[in-house]
Amino acid sequence: MPAPSTTSSSRSAKPVSAPLSSAPAPSSASPPRSPPVSIRLLQPNPGAKTPGKIVGRSGEEYFLLDLDDVLAFQAGRELVWIVTARQRFLATQTLRAIEARLADSRFKRVHRNALVKVGHVRKMRALSGQRWLITLSNSLQVTVSERQAHQIRQVLQW
Repeated sequence: MPAPSTTSSSRSAKPVSAPLSSAPAPSSASPPRSPPVSIRLLQPNPGAKTPGKIVGRSGEEYFLLDLDDVLAFQAGRELVWIVTARQRFLATQTLRAIEARLADSRFKRVHRNALVKVGHVRKMRALSGQRWLITLSNSLQVTVSERQAHQIRQVLQW
């Protein structure tokens, strides 16, 4: 929010070096007091859209990937893979950090090792009790954990 203007048509503006009040200058024993300053931290807009890019690595090259092209994120041991329709890229962040960044987006956690874009789920098949196997548009199959099965079925309306 911009600061209100201190000039008006009936007053002339004071020079920057002019004192703010008519009080005598403070003695040298105590430091001069400056007026309180309001600091506002910039926060992401809660209504803002999900960030549209993510960094992925292939070999020695880093790519700025469009999230519209990403189908899933899969973790395997210490590595996180970004899965697109054509290729896999190594992520530069942990799966937890990616999930936090993409909160309230089209990506949903289906297992402790996977986030998938809901719009690319093409098929769901029951494996046992509450475990499911989903197939994405690129034929990648991902297991849905028992813990996430109910939420994913609600999101997919199945």
